[in-house]
Amino acid sequence: MGILTTGFDAPHVDVVAVLRKTESPGLFQQIIGRGCRLYDGKDDFLVLDYAGNIEFHGLQDDLFEPQIRTRKSGMDGELEPIRAVCPDCSFENQFTPRPNEAGFKHDRNGYFVDLQGNRIETDHGPEPAHFGRRCTGQVDIGGGRLARCEYRWTFKECPECDHENDIAARFCESCKEELVDPNTKLQREFQRIKEDPYSISTDEVLSWSAQPHVGRSGKPSVRCTIKTAWRTFDIWCMPEIPHEWAMLCRAVYKGHIAPSVDVFLQYLDTHGTPPETVTYHRIRGSRFYKVIDYNRKADEIPQVA
Repeated sequence: MGILTTGFDAPHVDVVAVLRKTESPGLFQQIIGRGCRLYDGKDDFLVLDYAGNIEFHGLQDDLFEPQIRTRKSGMDGELEPIRAVCPDCSFENQFTPRPNEAGFKHDRNGYFVDLQGNRIETDHGPEPAHFGRRCTGQVDIGGGRLARCEYRWTFKECPECDHENDIAARFCESCKEELVDPNTKLQREFQRIKEDPYSISTDEVLSWSAQPHVGRSGKPSVRCTIKTAWRTFDIWCMPEIPHEWAMLCRAVYKGHIAPSVDVFLQYLDTHGTPPETVTYHRIRGSRFYKVIDYNRKADEIPQVA
C-alpha cells in the first residue's frame, strides 16, 4: 500500500484511480502526477477520484493547471497551520489542524485546551489540535551528528518495553514485539483456550437432548447430546454412578433426583428443562468428554478495565 504514490515513474500510465483520502495536498499532487508524464501516443490521462480529494483540495475548477490548496473554513479562507512547539527540543512545528467544531483553543505545544486552559484529555492522553504525529526538529546526538527528535503527539506504547511507537506501527521499533491492543490479545487468548478441548470451559448450551440408551453392560442410561458455540459432544449418565446422575438430575429437575432412567425421561417430557450452561472438558487420551457441572456462569471474553 502506498508504494506507487511518490518516487515511481511509469510515463505510459494514463489512468490514476485514487481510493484513499489524504489530508496532504502535496501528497495528492504527487499521486495524480503519476499520470502527468509525457509519453509517445499518450494524449490524455484519466483521474478516478473515489475519495473526494478533488473537491476537498479545491481542484474542481481546473484540473489541467491544478493549484492545490487546503480546505476552506467558512469565511476564514484557507486554514492556517497549527504552530506546535515541541516540549522536548523546543522546535516549532507546523501541522495541518484537526476539525474543531467545539471551538477549542490550543496551547503552545499544540494540544486542545478548555476554557480554564486545561488540556482536553482522552483515553489516549491529551488530544492534539493537529494531525502531526512526531516532531520534525533535529537534535544533537553527539559527535556533531543530528537525528530527528523523538517526541510524539500521538503514539502507540509498547506493552513490553514502554517504547513510544508511531500510531500506525505494527511492531515495536525497540523490542520488535507485535503491537496488539490489550483487549485483542485477551480475545485471542480466550479463543485459544476455547479451541483447546482439554481446557475446562463453561459454555452456554445452544441445544440439548436426552435419549434412552443401553450400554454393553446391559444397564440403562441416558445419552445426552450437548451443543455449544464451540463443539457438540455426547455424555452418558446412569443411576449406578451417583455423582454424575445427581448432577444431571439437579440441573434438569431443579433439585430433584430421579430414581431411574425411565422416571427421568418421563419427567423430562413434562417438567424438565435443559441446562442453561455446561462446564466440561475432554478426557485426555480419549474422544469422550466429562461434565463437571451445570448452570454456572458462562465464560466471557475478558476486557481490559
